[in-house]
Amino acid sequence: MKIRWFSLLAGLTILVLGHWGGDLSALAPTLLGKIAYYCAGDICRFDLSTGVDTDLTNSKAIDNHPKMSPDGTKIVFTSTGGIYVMDSNGTNRTFLSSVGGHPYWSPDGTQIAFSIISSTSNNGIWVMNAD
Repeated sequence: MKIRWFSLLAGLTILVLGHWGGDLSALAPTLLGKIAYYCAGDICRFDLSTGVDTDLTNSKAIDNHPKMSPDGTKIVFTSTGGIYVMDSNGTNRTFLSSVGGHPYWSPDGTQIAFSIISSTSNNGIWVMNAD
């Protein structure tokens, strides 16, 4: 599988998988070894080096839009009731905001950008500290 990175809009990175002549596990260090993704209402993590899927949130809430921090230690995501951050192993879930969605990390991992779409004048892209 061929992997290509495209960087857009101040740190937003898109990963495109195509054809690759070698073993995908050889690329794990490049990708921090783990990918966070939405799975049936939860946030899951796939370990590229072991091929193991782990359900990190396993909750009744609808959790989605996960983004791994630039250093791979945290995951920001939306859930019923707001925006949350947790350690990349699923522990230390912390509430950040009751409004907004589609969170993205800043390139240095200190801030989180998110969108607000509503009928009020608060529409737009907002930024908050990650802690």
